[in-house]
Amino acid sequence: MKKEKIGVKEAAKILGLSKKSVYTKLRSGQIPGEKINTKYGQKWVINKEQLEDQAKENEIVEVKEVNKPVSKQGFKECRIK
Repeated sequence: MKKEKIGVKEAAKILGLSKKSVYTKLRSGQIPGEKINTKYGQKWVINKEQLEDQAKENEIVEVKEVNKPVSKQGFKECRIK
């Protein structure tokens, strides 16, 4: 069985991230991928099954929670603690 390879655009869609974030994670090794040569230059390809497994395990997905705005003073107090 041949493993399905996907590009950055589809990986970003699966993970709910921007393409820029996926490129950053590929370069840092957080997402396993490889560069292949095409007639237009190099392209990142990612094993779809492996990516989906990692996404399910929450190894890649970052959750950012947005609460109420914090004043500069409040922010400084949080940092000091």
